[in-house]
Amino acid sequence: TEQDVGILEELREVAGESLAACRDRVVPAIRRVLEVHADEDVVLIGHATAWALVAAAVSGAALDLDRWQRLSHPGLVVLEV
Repeated sequence: TEQDVGILEELREVAGESLAACRDRVVPAIRRVLEVHADEDVVLIGHATAWALVAAAVSGAALDLDRWQRLSHPGLVVLEV
């Protein structure tokens, strides 16, 4: 549940946020979900920008803007961590 992973009302998506603000909001939440569900498969739903930022943060790679532009809507990003 949202309470289990620490999602707070003030951390919900804000229209017009910068990439840095999106990263700073989403990446810690995803890391917490992965921590809480460490030995489980997890399915998360969000927008392409957030997933591009998460993929970069989790993999340690640079933000892949070409991959982001190629994502379909809806799209699928699979990360194995």
